Amino acid sequence: MNKKKGLCFSYCCLFLLLLLFPVQAESQKLRETKRKRICLIHSYNSNFPTYIHASKAINEFVDSTHYHIDVEFMNSKEFVDETYIKQFHDFLSYKLSKRKAYDLFLVADDYALEYVLKYQNDLFKAKPIVFWGINNLELAKEQNLNLNCTGVVEDISIKETIKLAKTLNSKLDEVFIVSDNTISGKTDLKRVLGLKDLSAAIDVHTLNLSELSFSEFGKNLQKLKGNKALLLLSQYRDKEFKYKPFFEGLSYIKKNTDIPVYHLWEHGMGQGVVGGNLINHYRQTQEALKIADRIFKGESIENIAVLEESPNQCYLDYNELKEANLLPTIVP
Repeated sequence: MNKKKGLCFSYCCLFLLLLLFPVQAESQKLRETKRKRICLIHSYNSNFPTYIHASKAINEFVDSTHYHIDVEFMNSKEFVDETYIKQFHDFLSYKLSKRKAYDLFLVADDYALEYVLKYQNDLFKAKPIVFWGINNLELAKEQNLNLNCTGVVEDISIKETIKLAKTLNSKLDEVFIVSDNTISGKTDLKRVLGLKDLSAAIDVHTLNLSELSFSEFGKNLQKLKGNKALLLLSQYRDKEFKYKPFFEGLSYIKKNTDIPVYHLWEHGMGQGVVGGNLINHYRQTQEALKIADRIFKGESIENIAVLEESPNQCYLDYNELKEANLLPTIVP
């Protein structure tokens, strides 16, 4: 009798589960249908050193909000020719035509913002656009007049980092700014050269890969000795459009000179950079995602001003300081 009761109970449980399964499946389908959909367009690719910090913030955001995010990579540090750009545009256009419409577009770094703004009245018409990591401050600030676009600038701490270098070495007499043949590199160099009184306390020179091949760049580095320092802006592409990934480029610099290397971004710490007042891409991405969430919760994008203050922090690598004999009594 007990066996029959147990068997009957098991059948009843199974029957209830079968009844509940379609309800749960339908409920899941409904949740999926109502999820906000985001397309993130990265200027670079998943191997770019800032991506790991941005993706950490994005994963946390998705876990807490359950929004749906698709990611597209422009790979613009490596490929900049018109043929590639056209192929990227055609491929993205095809994808957008086949997918369910997105509710919002996220944009990381300058190339992607320029691309999205170019096609804003076509592919991205009437959709909110939120950016981060923009070096072109003028372009970023102009978006305060754009009713469907806002975000976070990447305001590099040039003067603060040069002041830090001088603090660490009171005998420092020359700083060489390393830039390259990319949009972001040219933009950052323009900002450096446009700063007032930058050369008042120290001589500032440029090593510009827009004008140098990597071979010529290496020969210039080999001449640098003594109380000098490098401020690395960008070294991805030379005048011949030859490309080196970030860490390969940093290794090339370290192989050709012993002078300290300062940076304005967090990648490179632990791999040869002394430090600097650095951009934190995790925090940058967080700020942009907060804006996206505010929009989804009903706030009008046209009332959200571009965040013009970049959340930068000072970082130093003790091992690099020690190797370069840059250990003052009080480290800032």
